[in-house]
Amino acid sequence: MPEHYAPRRMADPWNFEGESASLSHVSGTLTLVEGSSFCISSRSGDMVPGLPHGLFFQDTRFLSRLQVEINEQAPEPLAAAVSEPFSAVVAARTRPTPGKADSHLMVFRSRWIGRGMREDIEIRNFGDEPAYCSLVIAVDVDFANLFEVKEGRQPQAGERSFEAKGGSLTYRTQKGSVRRGVHVEFGPGAVIAGGRATFEVIVPASGSWSTCIQVSPIIDEQPIEPRYKCGESVDRSTPVQRLARWRSQIPMLQTDHDDLREVVGRSAEDLGALRIFDPDHPERAVIAAGAPWFMTLFGRDSLITSWFALIVDPDLALGVLQTLARFQGTTVDPRNDEEPGRILH
Repeated sequence: MPEHYAPRRMADPWNFEGESASLSHVSGTLTLVEGSSFCISSRSGDMVPGLPHGLFFQDTRFLSRLQVEINEQAPEPLAAAVSEPFSAVVAARTRPTPGKADSHLMVFRSRWIGRGMREDIEIRNFGDEPAYCSLVIAVDVDFANLFEVKEGRQPQAGERSFEAKGGSLTYRTQKGSVRRGVHVEFGPGAVIAGGRATFEVIVPASGSWSTCIQVSPIIDEQPIEPRYKCGESVDRSTPVQRLARWRSQIPMLQTDHDDLREVVGRSAEDLGALRIFDPDHPERAVIAAGAPWFMTLFGRDSLITSWFALIVDPDLALGVLQTLARFQGTTVDPRNDEEPGRILH
């Protein structure tokens, strides 16, 4: 018999030893977009330092690390589902204890982004006995520029401050005249030490426990109110309502060709996700150049895309034309290449 098939000696042939095989291999990245906000993480939900992960808003990374551990181990990812362009749910399980082939604890991370981020973490106990859990959430931020992250460059250094108060963390930085900050609020019971929040909980048998994280950017000392707040319903948020209106108004295709129907449906969903809105003219929708790195208005890309989409929604082309006209160059400014008559990008 080959050596790697040799039977393994165990004290009890009916007990499992070693680490169980993963139920599902979850690889790749998870990307969410909403206006000028986007989030990139592993499909486990973690944002890992050193990778192009993070929470971005207005071309700045406001979270460069978000990692979860339960009982000193990262949960084992099972599946990730994107329910809307701006929200997702990640399912995982805690690592089985030695001698056990399975775990009774499941972890669900529900995430919404928009002018910041909200994440609900729920631990469900499917066992017959209460379970002790030490949940640790590690966060950090480097306030890197979007292009520094995209190109893998070291973020520009600047003055940096950190404050832990109650159940929250606040980071601030100043790079020249640019001031940025982020406020991370944890649910009740969090104990803060450094950039880590710890919860010590007992999850009842056949029960659950949950907490919430809220991330709020700060720009030039002005806090930005996230679209999704802990404790509030997400069903009536602006992105949810806008997407529902988009889906109800676009033309419906009836065909026996399954592939064609799928392509048209997927394209309509992608167009809906790429729409961004002018805060001064919220009725005007424009098309961003692309997700996730170019969630902004481009002259060429937005014009061509909205032209091709005339049959779906002519209002997109109108919004692009009106917005580009609004920002058309009027003076000579070498700092941003503005020239009279020139169009953005």
